[in-house]
Amino acid sequence: MNETMKEVIWVANQLFNRGLVTGSTGNISFRDGDTVYISKSGGCFGRLDENGFAKIALDGTILEGRPSKEYPLHLAMYRVSDENQVIIHTHSFYATLISCLKDKEKAFAGLYAYTPYLNMKTGGLLKAVPYQKPGSRELFADFEAVVDEKTKLYFLNNHGVVLGAKNALDGFYTLEELETNSKLLYTIEKYGKEEFQTV
Repeated sequence: MNETMKEVIWVANQLFNRGLVTGSTGNISFRDGDTVYISKSGGCFGRLDENGFAKIALDGTILEGRPSKEYPLHLAMYRVSDENQVIIHTHSFYATLISCLKDKEKAFAGLYAYTPYLNMKTGGLLKAVPYQKPGSRELFADFEAVVDEKTKLYFLNNHGVVLGAKNALDGFYTLEELETNSKLLYTIEKYGKEEFQTV
């Protein structure tokens, strides 16, 4: 098992232990040349080990195992930028709550309004993807239509988030910051934002 796989497994386990994924939700992958290692269908982040990955070529050919059904989301991000070396898809509670808000422009502004750290991690770039049934061709088509080289964090409406990162640890840090800011925004909106100051 190489160091990249070890780090990806550690991050998956930590995401599970911290409640940022639950049960068999979410998927994680890393790129090794023209081969993508992605968590298998039905896998659990809390139990992920070296035997929990399927292998896919960048052209979509399944080389080994049964990959998560949402692997086309991962391939789209790998194809658009070589900077994406790890892709993580989660359904964490507060980030998913944000994904359900109707006014995404307002929500994204709110995520950046009260602390500077998420902005530092994402460069101020977030995108929303219209709701489609998870794992559907329609979802993959809508994702392909908005994915770009610079944006690393995408909200799948009423679903969760997909993140591209240069390595697993960087992705982990960004997802933790996202969940913290999402919870902060929800709490401020709940108790009345007139009581809080922005940065």
